[in-house]
Amino acid sequence: MQPSRPTSVPAFRQPARRGASLVELMVVMTIMSAVLTVGLTGLVRLFRLQSSEVQALSEITVWRRLAQDFRADTHAAATATCTKPERLELSTASGLVVWSVDGDTLKRQLQPAVEGEAAADSVEHYRLPDAGFSLSLTPSADIPRTLASVIIKRPGSPHTRPTSGRIEAAVGLSLRHRQATTTGGAP
Repeated sequence: MQPSRPTSVPAFRQPARRGASLVELMVVMTIMSAVLTVGLTGLVRLFRLQSSEVQALSEITVWRRLAQDFRADTHAAATATCTKPERLELSTASGLVVWSVDGDTLKRQLQPAVEGEAAADSVEHYRLPDAGFSLSLTPSADIPRTLASVIIKRPGSPHTRPTSGRIEAAVGLSLRHRQATTTGGAP
């Protein structure tokens, strides 16, 4: 006799899966939307920070240029007059330098000493948003010269940008080493 062969019914085979289920797709989409939200929020913050840093660097450049030019003009001046807090006139060898306040802008205008050089007039602007400027002349107790001042007042946090400041310079300081001129024919 022959052994009997087991007769078994073949098991139902599932075909190999292709693709993903709907639940898997929903989980992936939820995770991707969370990642995109966090990424976009970070980019927006980064762009705001960059914008404020660029503005701060621009304002620091204006402060530096203003301080340098104001001190150079004041040191080179032979005389200075300030009749009101919005206008300071410095008489230099190259002409008259007029500093004036126009809202949140400080203007520097050079008027040449020679009348025919009208085309050489130059105007520079130093703008600081929301700033209040005032100009003054005060006698100094420390040195025998008059001090010219630019006072800048601004609202804002002192931790984020320069808010207020004062730039001072002695009138005629660069003239202190000038040789006395002799009159007459003797050297």
